[in-house]
Amino acid sequence: VLQRLKAAKILKYNKTTKEYSVTELGKKIQKRIE
Repeated sequence: VLQRLKAAKILKYNKTTKEYSVTELGKKIQKRIE
C-alpha cells in the first residue's frame, strides 16, 4: 500500500526529518476516502 501511495505522489519523503509527509494532493484524496 505504501508503494502505491508513493507512486501516486501522495507521500513525499523528507530527507531532513526522515519522515514521509502527505502532499496536498494526498490530503484531498484522504478527505474523499473518509
